[in-house]
Amino acid sequence: MNRAIQKLKNEHEIILSAVSHLNRLLSLIKERALQKEIADLLELFKEYIDLCHNRKEEAVLFSELANSGVSKDDSPIGVLTEEHQREKKLLIQMTESFVNQNDYASFTANAKEYMELIKIHILRENNILFPIAENILSNEKQDDVCKQFEKYEENAVGIGRYQALNEILAALANKHTD
Repeated sequence: MNRAIQKLKNEHEIILSAVSHLNRLLSLIKERALQKEIADLLELFKEYIDLCHNRKEEAVLFSELANSGVSKDDSPIGVLTEEHQREKKLLIQMTESFVNQNDYASFTANAKEYMELIKIHILRENNILFPIAENILSNEKQDDVCKQFEKYEENAVGIGRYQALNEILAALANKHTD
């Protein structure tokens, strides 16, 4: 497996752990002590999942696959791009209902839909898109994709912040465990 695809799969594991942490917090949503933690988690989701991960996939991997002949519309790329847009919309709705309105029922409903979408989306990428990428992109191109990922991360949030986000989200996996 190439470094670029492994990097995305590693990010998927971090994302799934963070989503699992959100799921644990849903049952405690009205506890004032956890409200800041939930708000902070939503900001981390925006910065890491949307800005760093999803947009990096679209800007680099999806573009490279399209340049290699994979259709953006009639392939997994189109479906996955639509899911990225749906994830972003749900994240905005979650933030508005939680932070701005304290509407816990809407927040919980949106959070559950978001978590389910993330899980399905990651399965699609890991089991459909990534094998296509590994078959289509040469080893040299895959190395180039990994370099482009690093450049994207540096431009999007800064390499130090990207590493910090990875560490923060990985630490959440160990917090509030049952």
